[in-house]
Amino acid sequence: RSTLFPYTTLFRSDGPAWRVLNFVMSCRVLGRGVELSVLGWLARQARAAGATTLAGRFVPAPRNGVAADLWTRAGLTRTNEDAEDQTYTLALTDAADLVPAWIRLEER
Repeated sequence: RSTLFPYTTLFRSDGPAWRVLNFVMSCRVLGRGVELSVLGWLARQARAAGATTLAGRFVPAPRNGVAADLWTRAGLTRTNEDAEDQTYTLALTDAADLVPAWIRLEER
């Protein structure tokens, strides 16, 4: 059994909308489902608190291209056309669970 803490997530809850302000993850775990698990956990928390949407943004930079498709892989939909500051949203009311079947989340 492994316990990983390879990420930092900052978010703001504004009533029905929760926004991810900063999502930092080690490239060693990116693409293994950990990123989806973190977002899945956050979506569960937002839904339980009564939120209806989860939003995130991606600002392209030379060192973060590996995460360019993170939001779409998590099921979020792009909501603007700005190439330099991309925004994405997920309707929590009809969203599938983001946590991959091979990962088990445990809260302590």
